[in-house]
Amino acid sequence: MVWYFVYGIILTLAGSSFQAFGLCIWKLDSIAKQPNPITGTSELRETHATPLLPIPLPKHTPKKTFLCLDDKISWIWVAGLCIFAVGNVCDFVALGIAPLSAVTLLGSWSLVVSTFLAKILAHEIVSKYDIASIVFIVGGIVFTVLGSDHRPNEWPLPRLIKHYEEPKVIVLLVVLASIVAAGLFAIHRDFVQRKTRVSVNDPCVIARPGKTIRALYVIVGSVVGNFTALFGKAFAGLLVFTFSGQNQFNNPFVIVIILVFVVSLPLQIYLINASLAVNDILYHIPNFYVFWNIGNILTGAIFYEETAHFSGSNWAFYLVGVFLLFGGVLCTNIATAHKQQFTNSS
Repeated sequence: MVWYFVYGIILTLAGSSFQAFGLCIWKLDSIAKQPNPITGTSELRETHATPLLPIPLPKHTPKKTFLCLDDKISWIWVAGLCIFAVGNVCDFVALGIAPLSAVTLLGSWSLVVSTFLAKILAHEIVSKYDIASIVFIVGGIVFTVLGSDHRPNEWPLPRLIKHYEEPKVIVLLVVLASIVAAGLFAIHRDFVQRKTRVSVNDPCVIARPGKTIRALYVIVGSVVGNFTALFGKAFAGLLVFTFSGQNQFNNPFVIVIILVFVVSLPLQIYLINASLAVNDILYHIPNFYVFWNIGNILTGAIFYEETAHFSGSNWAFYLVGVFLLFGGVLCTNIATAHKQQFTNSS
C-alpha cells in the first residue's frame, strides 16, 4: 500500500504537468482566434500567429474587449487535447491507488508549471503577485497534505452503493448539481445576450463577458471537476479491485458511476476551454485549482470520510492550508488587476 501511494504521487505530478502544458496550448489557440485589438478585425483567427503582447493603442480606441466567434477546431487545439488527455489518464490511475485529497492537492503542481509556460509560450506577464500566489498556494498544499490522513481507505462496490444512499451524500450531490445547473444557465443567458449585440460590420466579433460571468466559468468548471474526481476515483478504484481478482462490475449501479464520470469529463474540458477564451491563463489556473481543491476537500471529507480520524493537529494544518490557498487567490486577483491597468494605460 505504501508503494501504491508513492506511485500515485508520481503519476499525479506527471499528470498535472501534462495538463498545464495542454492548457497553455489551448490558450495559444484561443489567442490566435481573437481579433486584432486595434482594428477589431479577426485576421488572427486563421493564422495561429504568435500571441499578441500588450501594445500602445490609439488615444480614441475604445477600451471594450472583444472575442472571436470562430469555433473551428485547429491542429493546435487537438494537440492541446491530446496532451491534456495524457494528464487526465495519469490522474485517473492515481485516483485508483491514492487518496482523493492527496491526488487533487498535489495536482496543483500545475500552478508552478503553468506560470513558466505562460511566460515562455503565451508571453504573459508574470508579476511579483503571481509569484506570491504560487508561494501561498504551494504552502497551502504542503499544510493540507501534512494535515491529511493517508491511511488506507478502500471502497469496494457494496460499500459505495450503501454510502450513496446516506442523506449527507445525497445533499452533497444535489448541491453540486444545482451549482452546475444554475451556473450553466447564467453563462448561456449571458452569451445569448452578448451575441445579440455583435458588430454589424463583423458578426464574428462578440463583446467579452463581465467579471462575474468570467469568474463563473471558473467556478462551474471546478465544480464539474469535483464530479469528475469524485466518480473518477470510484470508477478507478473498482477497476483496481477487478484487476486484482475481485470483480466489481456485477451490479447495474456501476453504469451510473461510469456515466457521470464519462459525462463530466468532456463537460469539464469544454468549460476549461471556454474560461481560457475569456480569462487570462494566470487568472484561470490558480482560481480553478483553488476552488477545485476546496471542493475536493469537502467531497473527500463528506463522501470518502477522509477527515473522520482527524486529530487537533490535523485540523490545525488543514485550516492553515485552506487560509493560504485563499491567500493565493487574492494575490492572483491583485495581479490580474495590475496587468489590466498596465494594458489600459499603454
